[in-house]
Amino acid sequence: MRTARTLRLWVYATALFLCLTAVHAQYTIVDLGAITTNGQSRGYGINNLGEVAGWSDGRAFFWTGGVMIDLGVLSGSASEARAVNDLGQVVGWSDTAQARHAFIWQDLNGNRRADPGEMVDLRPIPSTWQGRAYGINNAGHVVGWSAINPDGIYHAFRWSYNTGGWWDWFDLGNITGNPDEISLANAINDLGQVVGGSGSAGSRRAFRTRPYSVINAPTDSLPYLPGGTTAEAFAINNRGQAVGVSNTRIGTSTVTRPALWDGSSVIDLGSLGGNLARAFGINNLGQVVGHSYLSDNSTLNAFLWVDGVLRNLNDLLPAGSGWVLNEARAINDFGQITGYGAHNGITRAFLMTPVATTVQVNLDGYTGSYSRLPIQVEVRSPTTGETLLVLSPALSAGGQFNLTLTPATYHLAFKADRSLRVLLTGITLPAGTLTVNLSNGDIDGDNEVTLFDFGALVAAFGSMPDDPSWNPKADLDGDEEVTLFDFGILVRNFGQIGDD
Repeated sequence: MRTARTLRLWVYATALFLCLTAVHAQYTIVDLGAITTNGQSRGYGINNLGEVAGWSDGRAFFWTGGVMIDLGVLSGSASEARAVNDLGQVVGWSDTAQARHAFIWQDLNGNRRADPGEMVDLRPIPSTWQGRAYGINNAGHVVGWSAINPDGIYHAFRWSYNTGGWWDWFDLGNITGNPDEISLANAINDLGQVVGGSGSAGSRRAFRTRPYSVINAPTDSLPYLPGGTTAEAFAINNRGQAVGVSNTRIGTSTVTRPALWDGSSVIDLGSLGGNLARAFGINNLGQVVGHSYLSDNSTLNAFLWVDGVLRNLNDLLPAGSGWVLNEARAINDFGQITGYGAHNGITRAFLMTPVATTVQVNLDGYTGSYSRLPIQVEVRSPTTGETLLVLSPALSAGGQFNLTLTPATYHLAFKADRSLRVLLTGITLPAGTLTVNLSNGDIDGDNEVTLFDFGALVAAFGSMPDDPSWNPKADLDGDEEVTLFDFGILVRNFGQIGDD
């Protein structure tokens, strides 16, 4: 019975997808504008809310809800934002009277303006030395680089907020242990692993640290691509997968390729035909963005790499968009991408969003408002079955929600409160509308309808909200009363087991 239900849903979703892909674009795109009229902008970081950090007309910006906020400067005239976390904390660098320093900014009062005191200087000691911030995780730990002496030698650094009300900074060192070797940190994940590069530009080594640790060469050095002599990691996800760049030998030529480090292995992600390509961003589903020259080695285009396939992002745009996308810098877990390109001839930051799939959830025998029904969606790898992302979307009263993910093929598992789990395999998104039919009766949440559920129903029988014995999960039909109708649903589905 379980296999038949899964197959039936799979066939329905696949058929619907085949009908709709010809008429639906895979992405929408928004021009994020600029600080000045007809100005320029570039997007560098994105969070899971679709908020973007970047640069416009010489200043750092934070874009949220359609508004571009000029973050200003610590002092001087120039600044740039490079990353933003899910709390809306933005990091980057700004001029000061002495040198360029790392900063962190947050809209503390929510007025969508940059007010005095919201940009905090993560200054080195002494303040005449340089510093930059390039990454921040959801715990608010910041990474970048800072000078360590007056000779201009800089090291990868981490800044962490102290409960005493100030910022502690930590020199992460370098690969060789030689204090004169430069290093820089580009990103930090929620586990505290940091990635970057160590050594001079022509012989740099990519690294990935252990959580909240300094660089340790025996464990943290990442391999070059075959024949390579220089590499750097620019981003890392919460699974520890890192992306960046490494040179490599192809025949008699040395080329520059985007690299993916997964565990101890390194993968060449390819190019759009040119001799130089770099990967700048990766999300928690292992999907990668960057840029690549085309075969003419002069035209630079943005790319998206998913499940072993590298695609030109320009090919995924709606017809007549007016865009030429040059570089993709970051991608969030919902497939939204930021970077920059030429929009009607002007360099602008963009936000690309995958076309949403409307999911219709139907729970057997349920007549209440679906807005009261919690549901969990697991996004799984179609090759390994690994759970890549867990979502808890809010359902409309009629049981709908919009599912937005990078266009690709997934396994999707759905389990609502009091339902059995349903697994849909090989679902290619976007899919127009996807209907999910769930079986009712799993009161205790063990993915089976058994005597334990019968016992829970008996214990709550006759109750209503605010009664001592009220159990909302036993209200199988959603009418806010546990009655014989709920027993009827349970009896009908008794003995059923949900999908794994």
